[in-house]
Amino acid sequence: MEMNVNRELIRELRLRKSWSQEKLADVAGVSMRTVQRIETDGVASLQSRTAIANAFEIEPAELDVEVKGSVESENLEKLQMRLLLFVLRWIKSTLRGISIFLASLVGASLFVMAFIKPFFPGNVGLFTSETSLSFGVIRNTVNMQEHLGYWVIPLAFVAGWVLFKCVILLVGTRTKT
Repeated sequence: MEMNVNRELIRELRLRKSWSQEKLADVAGVSMRTVQRIETDGVASLQSRTAIANAFEIEPAELDVEVKGSVESENLEKLQMRLLLFVLRWIKSTLRGISIFLASLVGASLFVMAFIKPFFPGNVGLFTSETSLSFGVIRNTVNMQEHLGYWVIPLAFVAGWVLFKCVILLVGTRTKT
């Protein structure tokens, strides 16, 4: 198994001891070609790394290459931007899904009301009171000040159709992204 090692550190340690590549190879018990390859390419087997570390009387892990690429500021900024874009896309798709759900729910309610209005003319409709406007099926209209009655049918169809078109548009844009 080959691994990346810090070739500059190996060369620096060798020169501090005033060793040639041949001397390092003898002390470490590896071939001179291995030392040359390690100092040139920065790649060593686990055994060669351990042997060279023992020759310098250091821990083998000290010869490992430091991982700088993922910590550099440019890469960190790119990673942050990718994370931000991911979060924004997730929020966008979540809000789109919630909008589709709510529009479908309201549209379906309005369609149901429009279909059952002819069967229950006094109990289905759009109702107002002093503080609110509501629609739905009720059993008693005594507490309502005004009953808009059959206006609910065209209103329900129009509102349901508009909401249905909104859902279709939202679903259409979702498949394009």
